[in-house]
Amino acid sequence: MLGLIVVTFFAATGFMFNHEEWFGYAEPHTVTHHGIISPALLTWRRPMNPYSHFFN
Repeated sequence: MLGLIVVTFFAATGFMFNHEEWFGYAEPHTVTHHGIISPALLTWRRPMNPYSHFFN
């Protein structure tokens, strides 16, 4: 029974991916955000060693 569910799921999603214009997904959905970023965030650098906070 699980195999039938898995095959049906992949068949349905494959059909939807191949016919996306039928379901209204042919045009990409884009979102534009406007805001101000602090200059301090733009100059911040990550430490070279990702584990440096464990050994200090």
